[in-house]
Order: sequence, then structure tokens, then C-alpha cells
Amino acid sequence: MGSFNTNVVVLGGNLATDPESKDLPQGETLTRFRLAVGNGERAVFVPVSIFGKQADACAEYLSKGNPVVVEGKLQQSQWETEEGDKRTSFSIKAHRVAFGPRPTRMENDED
Repeated sequence: MGSFNTNVVVLGGNLATDPESKDLPQGETLTRFRLAVGNGERAVFVPVSIFGKQADACAEYLSKGNPVVVEGKLQQSQWETEEGDKRTSFSIKAHRVAFGPRPTRMENDED
């Protein structure tokens, strides 16, 4: 029987940080943000990176607190600290970010 390997991630949540964007030497944009998935104390904060035109749109239209759905793949990074400790982190390399509805602002009612 063959092995089944797939790396597809779909997460919905709210931006925990404002997007940070930078232009890469190849002329493409990279935008990064952290996504809060879950509620309150049980929230998980996931680093997300996206490239290209979607990155431009995220940088222009999103801000902390906005709801989004992120589709992409899970990436693992490993490194060693100056003290020799091994570290591992996980992040999402997104290929699509769907913007959720923005909350409407209600004007103060004066009685």
C-alpha cells in the first residue's frame, strides 16, 4: 500500500498583529502576520506568511482584529541557539487569504 502525504492547512481566526510587509529583491512582496485561532486563553497564535499580489492586498486592507480564513501549507523551521539548544517552530505559508466581514461601527445613541 502506498503512502499518503498531503500538506494542506485551512485556518480561520482573527489577526493578532497588524500585517508587516517588505519588498523582496525579486520584486515580489512578502507579508507576515500572526493569526489567533480559538478564543481567550485557549487561542493558538500561528505565524502566517504570504507572497505576491495576495501579500499586497493583505498589507493594504487587513489590520489587527480582522477575521480571515487562511489556506496554505505547514512549514517547519529548526535552528540552534547560541547556547546550543535546538529549537523548532511551525508556520503557515499561505497561498490564499480570504477576508472576513468587518465589524460595523454603531454610532452612539444620544437620549
